[in-house]
Amino acid sequence: MNFRAWWRKVWRIALGSVVVVAGVIMLVTPGPGIAAIIAGLAIMADEFPPAKRALHYMKRKFTEGKDRIRKSPNRPT
Repeated sequence: MNFRAWWRKVWRIALGSVVVVAGVIMLVTPGPGIAAIIAGLAIMADEFPPAKRALHYMKRKFTEGKDRIRKSPNRPT
């Protein structure tokens, strides 16, 4: 791995971490916290395998929740 590739990897992980931390802060303050966490994980997913697993987990849970809401008999129309 050359220096340029290493530096790019470090910056992607750092930027993704900052976005994830900002998303966690936005969970308790006004702002799109979950969207920021997903965006941060997406930034880090190519370089950091645990971020890729967390991103897939969040996508699966989001899809399950969406399907559960669609099947709910009390869903507003």
